[in-house]
Amino acid sequence: IAIIAFVFVSAALGGILVMRRSGASGLSAGEELLSPGERVGAADDRRAAAFDIGEKESDTSGAVSAEELAEAMADSMPTPGGLAPLPALPTLPGMVPAGMPPAASTLPAGMPPAPAAAPPAAAFQGPPLPPGGLPAGWTMEQWAHYGAEYRQRMGLD
Repeated sequence: IAIIAFVFVSAALGGILVMRRSGASGLSAGEELLSPGERVGAADDRRAAAFDIGEKESDTSGAVSAEELAEAMADSMPTPGGLAPLPALPTLPGMVPAGMPPAASTLPAGMPPAPAAAPPAAAFQGPPLPPGGLPAGWTMEQWAHYGAEYRQRMGLD
C-alpha cells in the first residue's frame, strides 16, 4: 500500500509541475480580470467609476419656495402665551445674606484654627548669576549645583 501511495503522490506532483512549466493557469484569456499591463482609462475615469454608486438623481428638488420656508419658520417658533411664566421664588429672611461675611478671626466652635503664615522662602544657595542672567535652558536648581563649574569654565571667577 505504501508503494501505491508513493506512486500516486509522485504522479500528482509531476502533473502539477508540468502544468506550471507550460504556463497553464487554469484561466482562459477571456476569464482574466485585466491583461498584464492593461489600463482601463485615465486615473480620473477610474476614480469616478470606483465612487459611482449608481444613483444619479437626488431625492430633493433643490428648491424651496418662500411659502414653504415661512411655514417651517412659523412652525418652529413658540406660540405667544403658550408657556406659563415661572413662579417667583419665595424669599425668606435667612436666605439672602446682608452685608459682609463674618471676619476670619471669628470661626465657629469646632473648626480648626486658621493656618499660620507660610515660612519665608529659603535664601538662594549657589554662586552669583552671570551678568546676562541665568543661562538659557538652565533652572535655578541646576544653577545651585553646577553654577560654580559654569562660572569657572566661562572665566567669570
